[in-house]
This record gives sequence, C-alpha cells and structure tokens, in this order.
Amino acid sequence: MIGIYAIKVGMTTVYKQNNEAVPTTVIKLLENQVIEKKTKEKHGYEAIKVGFFPINEKRVSKPHKGHFVKHQLIPKKHLKEIRDFSLDIQVKDVIPANCFDLEKKVNVTAVSKGKGFAGVIKRWNQSRGPMAHGSGFHRGIGSMGAISPNRVFKSKNMPGRMGHEKITTKNLQILEICEKDEYLLIKGSVPGPNNSIVFISQDKYSKKCQKPELFKNKN
Repeated sequence: MIGIYAIKVGMTTVYKQNNEAVPTTVIKLLENQVIEKKTKEKHGYEAIKVGFFPINEKRVSKPHKGHFVKHQLIPKKHLKEIRDFSLDIQVKDVIPANCFDLEKKVNVTAVSKGKGFAGVIKRWNQSRGPMAHGSGFHRGIGSMGAISPNRVFKSKNMPGRMGHEKITTKNLQILEICEKDEYLLIKGSVPGPNNSIVFISQDKYSKKCQKPELFKNKN
C-alpha cells in the first residue's frame, strides 16, 4: 500500500475541455518524512512511521525527543504509522507526492464533521409523524418495540451524537498532482471539515480509471 497524509483545503470547480464542470476537492500536500521503519523480525509487523508539522523541541516528550536526536531529525507534531508500505524508502526520506498512479483510484480516510446531538430524523433519516394539531407524535422516536420482550433491543435507532467518526471514502480519482505548488486535486468530495488531516491511500488492488483529461481555467 502507498499513502500520504495531507490537509483538506476545501472544494472548487474545474472544467474539462468540453466545458463540463467537475466538482473537485483541493488537498494541500504535507512533507511526510519517514522517522522510523518497523520490521517483522523486531516488531512483529512491517510498517513505516511518518511525521509531519515541525514543532518546537520543548513540546516533545523525552522518548520522542531522544529518537529525533538519534536520527538527527526535526521534531514533528504528528506521528502516524503506515503498514505494508510498498515503496522502498529509508529513514529521513520524504514520501514523494508523485508516488500515486493516476490510472488507479484512491481511498481517503478522515474524521467526519461533527453534527452534535441529533434526533432520529436527522441522524437515521426516519420519517416524521402527522403534523396536525390532534397528533401527539411529530418528530419523536416512534415505537420502541413489542411489549413481550419488556426491553429495548440494542439495534434500535436512538437520538445521540452524530458525526465525528473515522470514515473512508473509496474509489476516488486524482485529477492532478502539482508538487511545485504543493497541492493535489481529487474528483468529488472527501470526508472531514476544511483544514483537517486526511490520509490518501492506494493499494495494488485499486480500481483502474481513465487518465484525467486536460483542464482549462474558466473565467
């Protein structure tokens, strides 16, 4: 598997040569530097640990600070593991943004937007009751189940906190990778609010897609 961590900037619209509008998400590329390699012999599994967002040494714990000093690395705020990384890369190396194959689709993982406490209509898309004055049920939960069990089953849809969950949107297409300006364009929407960290991954079993067409600016 190949993957990098980046920041979701927001959404925009790009246009194909035939003036077809394509909704697009703008992703800001981060410098994903490898700070550690884990092997099956020593750790029981293969993975690389990447760091991004430089941070002051005073805000780093002693174990992490010792690791950064040992490998002569700049301390990083966020440390993440990527298992079964398929590229041959060493400690101190930076994962290149052009590691993705534009003819294959990618998956994007992030924490979704938090909606706060929500009722069953918003949270589970249930239908409301009659809105007439004589009705005693408008936006309530509805039936809690049959009488004979004398309890509410665990699968019952209830009001509660909505959103703020780690989710993955699969089979998205990369339209453009610009290393110079440090951005990446993905067709469609990706989970998470603006300025949130997203993980873009691509494995050897990814679905194939057509190469993205050339785009033009729309005035």
